[in-house]
Amino acid sequence: MSFAENLAQCLSDTGIPIDADSIPDEEVVAQGLEQLATWFASLDQETREAFDEVTGDFPVSVAIADPEADVAVGLESILRAVDQLEASVPVSRLLTAIGDCLQQVRS
Repeated sequence: MSFAENLAQCLSDTGIPIDADSIPDEEVVAQGLEQLATWFASLDQETREAFDEVTGDFPVSVAIADPEADVAVGLESILRAVDQLEASVPVSRLLTAIGDCLQQVRS
């Protein structure tokens, strides 16, 4: 299986079912994840909690992938797929799932 297929399967196993077609190359995922995690960690606790609540309640995650936001460059297709899911996914849960799955797929 390809990287995208393996990552999609792992994410699906965590309850985030997205198509492999929505997953960019491994290096793009790794860089985007690092960039998003760094940005999210830089927020104060109250802002992180509010952002998690908003991304958990509304399909707005893709906005942080906008090149002008410079927060999750390259992850637009993943975030768009997540926003289209029936159940919303808070960004903290998504960060954990992608990080864990990336590590699993790489090992």
